[in-house]
Formats: sequence, structure tokens, C-alpha cells
Amino acid sequence: MARQKKDGMDYFPHDTNANSNIKLEPIVATFGAEGYAFYFLHLEYIYKNKDFELDLNDSETVILICTKLKISEEKYFQILNSCLNRNLFDKKLYEKKKRLSSGGVKERVKPVIQKRKKAQEYKDRQLNNCVVSATEITQQQNSNITEMDIEEKSREKKRKEEKSKVNIEERTDRLTDTTTTENARAKDAWVKMFGAPIPYVEQELADLSTDGDIELICRAIELAAFYNGKNPLAYVKKVLTDCKRDGIQTADEWWKREAERDIAAGRV
Repeated sequence: MARQKKDGMDYFPHDTNANSNIKLEPIVATFGAEGYAFYFLHLEYIYKNKDFELDLNDSETVILICTKLKISEEKYFQILNSCLNRNLFDKKLYEKKKRLSSGGVKERVKPVIQKRKKAQEYKDRQLNNCVVSATEITQQQNSNITEMDIEEKSREKKRKEEKSKVNIEERTDRLTDTTTTENARAKDAWVKMFGAPIPYVEQELADLSTDGDIELICRAIELAAFYNGKNPLAYVKKVLTDCKRDGIQTADEWWKREAERDIAAGRV
């Protein structure tokens, strides 16, 4: 029996110092534990949904949450308005559509969404390859490969071999340019997720870019932003070390492995 497809996420990051969040502190100061529970219960619902938004157009949803928190509807909307005014949730989205989410949530789930999209594409390709293979077998059974076909394949192979030959000096020049470009890409990926790196981190990124696949390094940086914001460099190194251990050298190979895991877990 096939696994049921999962839409949202099973868990989300919850930092140990979340209670010191400058936006959340006034909510807790005003409403106490009810304000803290209110915020994180809504995050659970948001991350669980496919579009990472919570629809509050249905009054039953509000009643359900009030029951869980053991608060009145009046208290519910008092806390909600305070959260909106403190930008814990997207106020414009709520006023326009009566839905809750935030820019931070949408940014943090991007690597997960991209990973699942790649997994779905991989799954679709696998299914398509099965159909194509079955068709090719049938066609091959009904017809013989002509001598012209063989000659054309031989010529095509020869053309590819000639095209793949590159002058050694040109390759050396390109290698220098590529290394510089890859260092810049790794740094740009880090800046996007964590801001400007300190000199030590910048040097570490340069060393990683020299030895590894830049696409794989960029993916590791994105994952570090979502799963381990406290020590992202260590997390990036761990991802790359695990990939090396598993014989994964490129981002495409990593996507393929993750796609197979997601398919097996029923996430796509």
C-alpha cells in the first residue's frame, strides 16, 4: 500500500532562546504563558499546511484553537492583534485574506519546497523512463537496427569524442577563473542566508569551493540556514562530509538521493 503524501512539514526550528525574541517578549509580558503558547501553536498549524499559511476564514478553526488554549474568543483576538502589530505574523496577508503566515516562515521553508520539487521531478522522470523503456523494447522487437543506424551512431560518437578534447593550457586558465567564480558563489550564498561572513568563515568557504561541487556547497548552506542556524559552518561541513562518505560528489547526485528518500517516506 502506497504511503500517504505529506503536504506540510513534520517539524520546524524552535530555538532555545525563542523566549528572548524581541518581537515575542512584549506578547509574553502582556499575556503570559497564553501569549507564548498562542504564537507557537499557530506556527505548528502554519508549518503543517501545504502552503504554509493558516486560514482563519472558518470560525471553527478559531474555536478549535481557543479550546486547545483554554481562552475565550475575545482573548484570542486580543493576542492575535498584538502579534500582528508586532509583525510576528504578516498583517497585510491577514487583513487581505484572513490568513496567517510570515516572511520568516516563507523564507525558511524555501529549501524544503525546492527539495520536494526536485524529488517530484525525479519521480516523474523515473515513471516517464519506465514508459519510454517499454516503448523502446517493443519497437526493437518489431524492427532491426540497420547498418546505416550503426554507422550514424559511430559518427556521432566520434563527433562527441572530438568535441570533448580540450587544450591543457586553456583548461588551466579556465580552472583559475572557475575557482574565483565558485568562491564568490559560495560567499554570495552565505551572505544571502547569514549576512557577510567573518574572515575565518570566508576562508573556509573558499577552501570548500576549491575541493567540492559549488552547487552542492550552496545547497548545504541553504539547509544550514533552516536546520542549524546556531553553527551553520559546522552543519555545512557535516553535510559535505556525509556526502563524501556516501560517494555523492555533485548536487544532482544529492538531489537524487534525497528524492528517493522523500518518495520512500511518502513526502511526494
